[in-house]
Amino acid sequence: MSVFKTWDQTTNSDLVSAGGDILSGLMSYNSQMKTAKAKRAWQAYSNTMVDLSNAVSQNTITDNTLMAEASFAQEAIDIRRQNLVAAASTEVQAAAAGVKGTSVERSLVMVSRNAAEAERNRQIKRESTLMAFQQQRVNAGLQAAMQKDYSYIPKPSFLGTMFESSFKAAGHFMMK
Repeated sequence: MSVFKTWDQTTNSDLVSAGGDILSGLMSYNSQMKTAKAKRAWQAYSNTMVDLSNAVSQNTITDNTLMAEASFAQEAIDIRRQNLVAAASTEVQAAAAGVKGTSVERSLVMVSRNAAEAERNRQIKRESTLMAFQQQRVNAGLQAAMQKDYSYIPKPSFLGTMFESSFKAAGHFMMK
């Protein structure tokens, strides 16, 4: 004995229900395709916004780096100017007092040493500032990479959807 109805046992409602299940499967597949397409578009949009935000952050870091470099360059000029002024002042004061020799030379060495120490401190501060900006740049890039959506959005399977619909439709032709 067969589990399926014969053609004589099949009613119009069985045929309509089976056709409805097949049509429902086609509509479901169409809906799944549109949903997957919309999800991919949203994912691309979101990732683009993350990229734009990262670009703004990178530009801000670049601006800050350039401003810091300008400030450090001005500071180097100021150190050199102060060194020249201090050395000239020492020489003028020594000449006015009529002092010559090693004491004047020692004073000039001290002025040069102080300028060299100020320059060394400026360079150390510059390097640490630039390394901090570089670390901010790396952190912004990593944060952007972590905020992106890398999830896989599968394409719906037409055969899978139709197989499921066909299985439902076949149920209308089974004996009860």
